[in-house]
Amino acid sequence: MSFTRRHIVTGLGAVLLGAPAQAGVLPAFDLEAERIRRGAPALGIGGQRGRDAAQVRVTGVRSSRDASPVSPDARWHLGSLTKAFTATLAARAVEGGWIDWTSTIGDTLGPMVEGMREAYAGVSLLQLLSHRSGLPPDIPRAAFDRFSRTMPADPRAERLHYALIALGQEPVAAPGTQMAYANNGYVVAGAMLEARMGAPWEALVQDWVLNPLGLTSAGFGPPTGRHDPSGHIVASDGQRIPVAIDNPVAMGPAGRLHMSLPDLLRFLTAHRDRDPALLRRTAWDALHTPHFGGDYALGWIVLPDGRLWHNGSNGLWYAEAVIGRNAVAALAQNDGAAIAGVPSAALKAAMG
Repeated sequence: MSFTRRHIVTGLGAVLLGAPAQAGVLPAFDLEAERIRRGAPALGIGGQRGRDAAQVRVTGVRSSRDASPVSPDARWHLGSLTKAFTATLAARAVEGGWIDWTSTIGDTLGPMVEGMREAYAGVSLLQLLSHRSGLPPDIPRAAFDRFSRTMPADPRAERLHYALIALGQEPVAAPGTQMAYANNGYVVAGAMLEARMGAPWEALVQDWVLNPLGLTSAGFGPPTGRHDPSGHIVASDGQRIPVAIDNPVAMGPAGRLHMSLPDLLRFLTAHRDRDPALLRRTAWDALHTPHFGGDYALGWIVLPDGRLWHNGSNGLWYAEAVIGRNAVAALAQNDGAAIAGVPSAALKAAMG
């Protein structure tokens, strides 16, 4: 099974992280009814508005075979929401002088990707993060299944090998000409950052993004803590079957982060408030702007009303997040069945 992108006794937990909730925000939304409608063993939503306290509510159980209630600080797999973290890491690397938005695959990786198709040599970091590289979405299944699912001592060699396979594929479009969503592009971007910064992507995103924001619950791969929700596949008869697996480690920059909803909200508020302790204004502008037309910025889709949104799934979990001018919200569930094309009703409720 390829985990790329796209009944259970229940328990209910809720936490208001600080001041009491204002009327009409999360407590007014029937989260349990939404969980039942989706069929997920557990569902969580969180929101934060202005200077109010962040709010998180969860309902459901750890898995279809474990009736332990999910807690508000449980960790959820983020899938492709990881891309916003990789883009944020890239912005910090650009500010730090390690790499430029215009740095190309050929100039950055050079002999390390000998044998790549010449068409990709001039593709820039900015194009990769904007899905304008022309790369196919993923590498072939047979190659995909040969990569490690558990963390090696140093994942850089496998990530570079994965990138080389991707760069050996025929472009789906001429690089730079159209948007073509590609996990491959973020893996290649991750390899470029590793080459310039001298450490694995996991260590880089930890040191440059997670730690500065205090996101202590974050980790890589499936969350496996005693009280964390398990991911589920959906069988043909609709049953949810727990599975503890994830994409290959090499795919980390495209979709292997997990964390709690409170920590995810902290990341979202940093983007909303353009936290000057993390990045300068020009870098925030770069992250939130579609550089080549369309609606895809760097790890974010820009909605018609200007909000930033993205979703993600590895087939076993599902998550989505939205950033508005004054509020942020996130949603997560422990199966990959519900993949929405626009912000869901539950996410809108979390926005207040």
